[in-house]
Amino acid sequence: TRLLEEGRSPEDILELLLKGLEPEMTDTMPVSFSCSCNEEKITRMLISLGRKELEDMIADGQTIEVKCHFCNTAYHFTVEDLKEILKRCSRD
Repeated sequence: TRLLEEGRSPEDILELLLKGLEPEMTDTMPVSFSCSCNEEKITRMLISLGRKELEDMIADGQTIEVKCHFCNTAYHFTVEDLKEILKRCSRD
């Protein structure tokens, strides 16, 4: 991570790590991080918890926060949001 923060490329890092072995780069590929989470997926996850769990969250009277473990995006659901989700639970 430190080397990347210093602006070193992956190729530079390989050259450094494999010094003396004369590695040959045969191909490169761009990489990026992306997460496919979204509010609808989180809502479906909440529905999967079942009526009782949703009713308990509603009874607590607090906004809940659900964080994606991959990208750390926080999704907030108010009591009113949870009530709407509970309605969907009975339809699905």
